Amino acid sequence: MRALVIAIFALALVGVAAAQRTQQVVLPGPVPYPTDSPPLVGGGVLPSAYLAPGLHVASIEEVGVKVDGSGRTTAIDVSQQLTVRGKGDYQLAVGGPIADVRRGGGSQSEPGFRKDQVLWAGFSPGRKQLAADISLRVPPAAPYLPLRIHLRRDGDEVSLKVVNATVTPVM
Repeated sequence: MRALVIAIFALALVGVAAAQRTQQVVLPGPVPYPTDSPPLVGGGVLPSAYLAPGLHVASIEEVGVKVDGSGRTTAIDVSQQLTVRGKGDYQLAVGGPIADVRRGGGSQSEPGFRKDQVLWAGFSPGRKQLAADISLRVPPAAPYLPLRIHLRRDGDEVSLKVVNATVTPVM
């Protein structure tokens, strides 16, 4: 019986020692070069993203597109809402052909803006809302829009043609 108690105690010590030897590994952030499929990446080099262990980020984007009388894209605006859940530090860079960024409604932090990047850094006390209103440069972003609109006027008649333009390959 005494040998069994000693064996259980020894196993417990080995378990505690193994638990103390764990090491946190931070993986590299997003790729620093443009890709030919979304997500869009601009010309800037993205810094490494960092999320403290246990942090999770949920993202919701709403894309608004303005077109002229022929259906040609004239402006692309994105409203992005990030929800950081968990307690700890975060550093994020969202890349794309970004022309301008402003703080969005309900944001608990001010976004940073670097060429082709929206930057977020701070501390989440458990939950943090980040929101940005982003204007994209039209020529590099328009090819990734999922629809093409063609508007034609002929006298009093108007014809509108909407084409599905999604070409992103999926395995």
